[in-house]
Amino acid sequence: MNIATSIAGAPSLWTTGGRLGLNPLDRVKYVLSWYLSRRTFLATIAPAYFIVRLPGGIRAPIRPNGVDRGTLADIFERRLYDVNAAGVRRVLDLGANIGAATLFFASRFPEAEFACVEPFPGNRAVLRETIKLNRIRATVFEGAVGTGAGEADLHLSGNADSFSLTPAEASAQKLRVRQFAVPELLAALGWDEIDLLKIDIEGYEKTLFRGNNAWLSRVRVIVGEAHGHVGYGIDDVRADLAPFGFQVTLKSFDAKNGLTIFEARNGSA
Repeated sequence: MNIATSIAGAPSLWTTGGRLGLNPLDRVKYVLSWYLSRRTFLATIAPAYFIVRLPGGIRAPIRPNGVDRGTLADIFERRLYDVNAAGVRRVLDLGANIGAATLFFASRFPEAEFACVEPFPGNRAVLRETIKLNRIRATVFEGAVGTGAGEADLHLSGNADSFSLTPAEASAQKLRVRQFAVPELLAALGWDEIDLLKIDIEGYEKTLFRGNNAWLSRVRVIVGEAHGHVGYGIDDVRADLAPFGFQVTLKSFDAKNGLTIFEARNGSA
């Protein structure tokens, strides 16, 4: 990254930090989390993560990787996963990453209990810190969600938010991880239903919603992503969830990346 790009990018990030409600010091940390990711020679002295404080006493750790700051903005500024729901007691976060969505939902539903499924160790370390810093009642499952229990290959990429069992492109790097079926998770948690399911599993949602999927009848509300690289869009989500009584709403669509954000409500739950 050249100096001109650095100068051009910093004001935009500073503005975003303001919209997130960060104080001046934390806005500096927010900008640095992006800047340091572009300066490889500074990587050796960069902290593992910065902690920025959001309104309401929320503390969010973000790594200087150029990705986490965008995740935080998507969830807390753009509010991509915001839903209106009452009586939310149990939240299952599939593809929890660093815990930004869990953190957002915990601020909305402070009495809820959370279960977070995340396969990548680097993400999991920050996820656990997010949970600890904010005293969230959460169980972390070290692995990926699948249609059955066992093991699976997690395909790795250069982006910290796009590891998947269903890769967007051929990947030479793979990590063998434990795979959990949703009924297995519910049994371990002692849950009879899921009030809110958040799903961001980078294309595997197509497989999950179509195989061994009777558990969907035990879900009240779903919010998440459908990925175009596996040929999965809003019409496919509607077709797969309709048999379980869901009404699906399009929240947003990113045509450039083929990314659909949807909300589904189970009228029969």
